Order: sequence, then structure tokens, then C-alpha cells
Amino acid sequence: MRGTWQAGPDGLGGGARFRGRYRCLGPRGEGGLNQVWLGHDTRAKRDVIVKHLVGLGRRDGAALLRAQHDARKTSLLVHPNIVQVF
Repeated sequence: MRGTWQAGPDGLGGGARFRGRYRCLGPRGEGGLNQVWLGHDTRAKRDVIVKHLVGLGRRDGAALLRAQHDARKTSLLVHPNIVQVF
């Protein structure tokens, strides 16, 4: 799933939107290839965590495939102690 960020007045954390649906509220952590943001799903009206893969270049197809594979596998996990991935 590809999308683009639309920067808000203060950059990514200042109300930026992703795929027109998720509004970024602020950073929560980072490491390696990822930034993790607290966001809000404007359709479902709930807070979410958005993982932004900043270290992946558009030309690194293998890394992008690994990230997509991990996301698909993680989304299959259902347990009360595991956050839902979608």
C-alpha cells in the first residue's frame, strides 16, 4: 500500500495527513528504517499508530517487499495482548 504524506503547517507532526484518512498527531519513536507516529483515523474515529518507513528508498524493492510481507503477516495475529495491524 503506497501513499503520500501531505505535510501540515508544522511539518509531518503538525496535522499532516496520510492517504487522506490518517492525521498525524506527533512522533512516538524511531529506529532503523522507521518512524512511529501517533495518528488519528478520521474515518473510524479512533487513534492509531502509523509506522512511516523513512529509510526505504523507492529503488530498494527487496526492502519494500520485506516490509509489506511483515505487515501482512503481522495483520493476521489476533490476541488481546497484540495491537491490531491493518
